[in-house]
Amino acid sequence: MTPHDRPGLTPDAVSGDLLDALQNLNSERTRQLVQRTRRNVMETAHRMQAGRSRNRQQAGIFLLVGGVLAILLTPALWTITDEVCNGERLLDTAAATMAFLIMLLCAIFAALMLLGGSRRNRRNINS
Repeated sequence: MTPHDRPGLTPDAVSGDLLDALQNLNSERTRQLVQRTRRNVMETAHRMQAGRSRNRQQAGIFLLVGGVLAILLTPALWTITDEVCNGERLLDTAAATMAFLIMLLCAIFAALMLLGGSRRNRRNINS
C-alpha cells in the first residue's frame, strides 16, 4: 500500500518505514510504534485514575461539609420549631436569632461550594 492509494495523503505526509511498521515489515519500527502506543494508553489511564480519585475526594468533602451543616442546623431548626409550637411568634428574639443563624450557615455553605467549584474549574483549565 502506498500513500497514493489513500485519498488525502501525500507521499510527504507518510513515511515509508511507518507504513512498513503498520504492515509488520519492519520489526524495529513496529516495536517503536507499539511502545509509543503503550505510553499513550498508560498516560491516558493515569489521567483517568487521577480524575476518578479527584472526583471521589470532592464527593467526600461535599458529604463532610453537608454533614457538618446538618449537625449545625439541627439544633437551630429544633429551637425554632419548639418556639413556634409553644405559641411563640416567629419574630421573637430566640426564633429570629436561630433563623439568622440558619441563613448565615447556608450562606457560608453556598460560598464554600462556589469556591470549590471555581478552584476545580481552574484546575481543569490548567491540566
